[in-house]
Amino acid sequence: MKPLSSQKSRKSWIYRHGYRVALLKDPSKLYFVCRHCYEHKYIDTGVKVYKTTLSTSLAQRHLELPKRSHGYSKLAVVAKPT
Repeated sequence: MKPLSSQKSRKSWIYRHGYRVALLKDPSKLYFVCRHCYEHKYIDTGVKVYKTTLSTSLAQRHLELPKRSHGYSKLAVVAKPT
């Protein structure tokens, strides 16, 4: 389900490349689902779902992997072309 809109702090850059979801049973638990992995059905194994309630580091590491449609980093997103 889509999480409740009670997030007060700025969302992480990782959500530009995936989805922020919550459990129906407990909406306070947040997860990240990689958009590319979801669209290509890699998500069916359940491996590409990362818990981000406390930290986004696991999802960030997933996005930084050198594989197809990945290889993103925070520096690449923040950097502006000159």
